[in-house]
Amino acid sequence: MAYEDDNFWDALDEDDLYEEISKLKICLEEKNMIIDTLTYQLAEREKHNEKLECEIVGLRNDLEKTKGLNLRFSKRSETFNEIIKVQHSPLIKTSLGYTEEASQSQKPSTSTKSYLDAAKSSGQFDDHQ
Repeated sequence: MAYEDDNFWDALDEDDLYEEISKLKICLEEKNMIIDTLTYQLAEREKHNEKLECEIVGLRNDLEKTKGLNLRFSKRSETFNEIIKVQHSPLIKTSLGYTEEASQSQKPSTSTKSYLDAAKSSGQFDDHQ
């Protein structure tokens, strides 16, 4: 369907052509608006991501500081527990599952006088030592 140049322009209706051009202009403007909107949204997302990345870096730094404090605290806690353990009387057995009342009722007399009296009566204690 090859038209000669004169026949081609005669076959086209100018009103239809202008209507088609105006539809294409509207479509192009809509697409440009969509592109602008998406570009703006992308820029906003990038700003939001940068803020989140900065927050993540800050939280990681805080976590590292907290880990250091926790490590120092646990070492000091272990040292403190060791000091407390050394100062406990061997007769206190509350940490072994005994209740305090039961361990106190089962305590032998720890006074020096009663120990010396018991040793003298059994003949094991000699005054010359």
